[in-house]
Amino acid sequence: MLSSFQSILKDVIPEASFLTISDTRMVPGAMLRSHKDDIWTDTIETVLVPNFFQKEDFQTKLIPGELDLTSASGKFSGDAALSLLSILNLKVSGGSNFNVNITVEGVQERNYQSENMGSIAFEKALRSLKEKDKDTFKLLRGRFLVFTSYYASKFKLEFTSGFNLDKAHVGFKNESIAVNVGAEMKKESNAVLVSNNNAVPFAVSGYRISGGGSTILDTV
Repeated sequence: MLSSFQSILKDVIPEASFLTISDTRMVPGAMLRSHKDDIWTDTIETVLVPNFFQKEDFQTKLIPGELDLTSASGKFSGDAALSLLSILNLKVSGGSNFNVNITVEGVQERNYQSENMGSIAFEKALRSLKEKDKDTFKLLRGRFLVFTSYYASKFKLEFTSGFNLDKAHVGFKNESIAVNVGAEMKKESNAVLVSNNNAVPFAVSGYRISGGGSTILDTV
C-alpha cells in the first residue's frame, strides 16, 4: 500500500500501511485483500460472532494520536495532488493543474474500545476457528486484519501555481459523510483549513492472517 501520505508520515507512523483508496470501512475489524492490496473484502466480525466474540466487543473509539507532527508536511502536484485530495475525502472542481502544500496538524486513531480486543484474543479465536472450521479459515488466509485506522483530523492545504480558490471550488467528496462526523472547512486566501476530518482514514495498521505456524497473526 503506497500513497502520497507515505512520503510525509512514514517516519511518524512507521507501523502504518498507507492506503491508496478512500473508504470509510477501513476500521478495526476490517479485512483487506492483502497487505499490499488495500481492497476492503469483509469484516472479521462476520466470522467470529457469536462463537468467539459478541457484537458489542467490536465497538471502537477515536483518540488523539500521540505523534510528533513537526515534519508532517509536503508538496504535491498533478496526479499526486489529486490523489492526495481524494484520500482526504476532498475534491476540486474548476481546476486540475495545481500544486498543493499540505501540513498535517492533527491525527486521530480509531481502536477497539475494549482492552480485551488485542492480538492475543484474536490469535486464540482464529486458532480455534482453524481447528473447528478449516474451510472458513482457508478463506481468511492472506487477508490483512485492521487493528488501528488513522485519520488526518486537522490539516492545512495551501494552493500555488496560479490556483485561485475564488474561481475553483474545493469541497468534500462525500458531503454526507463529512457532515456526519462534524468535519469543518475554512478558506483563507489560497489556503483551506480542515478540522474534525475523521471519516476516511489515510492509513491502517494490523496483522496478516497466515496459514498458522507458531502464530496465525503475522506482523508485516
